[in-house]
Amino acid sequence: MPAGVSWPRYLRMFGASVLSMFVGAEVVHQYYRPDLVISNSRVILVHIAHV
Repeated sequence: MPAGVSWPRYLRMFGASVLSMFVGAEVVHQYYRPDLVISNSRVILVHIAHV
């Protein structure tokens, strides 16, 4: 293993880093609260702008 770390310790640290990444992503998602619904007016404006 890298740096002489045992498998169990390596897997625990890997699991903790992945969990931390997911928790951080959720915190950012809850803070910014993205609007996942697209209204018709936005779609029309985007369509007209690209024509």
